[in-house]
Amino acid sequence: MSASGATRLEFGGQERDFALRLSELRRLQELTGRGPHRVLNDLRAGDWLIDDPRHIIRLGLEATGVEPKEASSLIKRYLDDRRRWLSEGRQLAIAILIDGLEGPEDDAPKKSQETKATA
Repeated sequence: MSASGATRLEFGGQERDFALRLSELRRLQELTGRGPHRVLNDLRAGDWLIDDPRHIIRLGLEATGVEPKEASSLIKRYLDDRRRWLSEGRQLAIAILIDGLEGPEDDAPKKSQETKATA
């Protein structure tokens, strides 16, 4: 994860930045009717809705400054028009959502010296 909070992942043959902050997570909840952790669990369990990956990837792109029209165009070009998009889109969506909800391990809050001394 970069200092901007974005995660760099491969999509459409190139590395792109994705992020899901609170506003995007709320929007995902509105779009899916389920909480973000529920969406993640459904993706992992194979009990997901066909548009779940599309929403996550689009919101992840838009959060890093990609215009909505361009994000939708990328989704159409690299997910909708490919035969393997279901599997690829699902895996990418899981990675974006995990980083949005939990962040990478190296980005975890550090314990203060005072907290360490009392532990």
